[in-house]
Amino acid sequence: MRTRHILDSHPAREDEALRRVLEDASMGRWEGPRELLTATGPDRDHRIFRLQVLAEAGARLRVADTWAKAEPRSPHALALLAIVQALRAMIAGRDAGRALMEEAWATCRTSLDAWPEDVARLVVMLILLRTHAPSEHAPPGLVLDAL
Repeated sequence: MRTRHILDSHPAREDEALRRVLEDASMGRWEGPRELLTATGPDRDHRIFRLQVLAEAGARLRVADTWAKAEPRSPHALALLAIVQALRAMIAGRDAGRALMEEAWATCRTSLDAWPEDVARLVVMLILLRTHAPSEHAPPGLVLDAL
């Protein structure tokens, strides 16, 4: 008898640890995401994937905001918050999302101090540049200086 493969539509795919952490995040618990991202280590691809999945869930939840308030110097909390803020800005649209975009941009700048080698903020900044141009009142070189 043949078995059929059923596509797994869960955003975490085969990442069981991420699946469990998403459940925690949906209940407002940020300790699970902190432990997961810390355990991920320097694997940039895996880290970005996990951050993106957590952010998609976090765009409509307050877990990233709560975590960043509790641990304002955590590079993991700041990276997650920046992606969540960028998603919220994209959802709001170009005009309505301007303030959200500025918040995400500021969070990216703060994350630079927390972990200069982290590429997550660069991903967020590129997303922001595709959907929201920097303020026309920004000083020349703002974009390049931030990257």
